[in-house]
Amino acid sequence: MWSAWGELVVVAPTDRYELRAYRQDGSLARIVRRGNDVRSPVQADLDSYLAVHRRYAEQWPPDAGRLFEAALDALTIPGSFPAFSAIEVDLLGYLWVREYNLPGEEDRALWTVFDPEGVALGFVETPPELVIYEIGDDYILGKTTDELGVEYVQLWGLDRSG
Repeated sequence: MWSAWGELVVVAPTDRYELRAYRQDGSLARIVRRGNDVRSPVQADLDSYLAVHRRYAEQWPPDAGRLFEAALDALTIPGSFPAFSAIEVDLLGYLWVREYNLPGEEDRALWTVFDPEGVALGFVETPPELVIYEIGDDYILGKTTDELGVEYVQLWGLDRSG
């Protein structure tokens, strides 16, 4: 994953909780880490994933469904689950990293917030279905979609006082 972070660019593989921020000349400016044990998936995790996604293939036209099935059959167990699932940068230069939800865990959107220097400040939880468009000084702007596919813009208050 990657994101612009002020004058820096954050680049991070998701197999570990390590985000590297680079200057425009390509030199490393800082490394942001958080202690977090990344769990390795087992066969049951892959089987569960395949079962869910095979249901999608049943809804597609036969040719597309066969291609999708072939792609699913080719999947192997990865070395680890992702350490995180998204990166956002707010208007004040704070880096927000969404923690990854392991299979079977509660569906939640927990973000670790780092200050512009990369120091972890704490956690913020947002609605899991909220797609974030902008994080300002005192708000989070995003959208949600209901079960009928209707989109709703939402504005959430954000208290940074601690």
